[in-house]
Amino acid sequence: MNDPKIALAQLPSVDRLLGDARLRELASRHGQTLVTHETRRVLGQAREAMLRGESPGMYGLPAR
Repeated sequence: MNDPKIALAQLPSVDRLLGDARLRELASRHGQTLVTHETRRVLGQAREAMLRGESPGMYGLPAR
């Protein structure tokens, strides 16, 4: 994708990710605050990578 705005729009929202059963399980084990913080951090890294023209695939994030 050449337009970063279009590519960024394909990233899932924090809420969508936190609704995933795997992250709900992590939150039950490690706390919602930590999982929310780390979810935001990873999404931020993926956004930065995409703005540099790299693929966010290394972060294992699903598309919307």
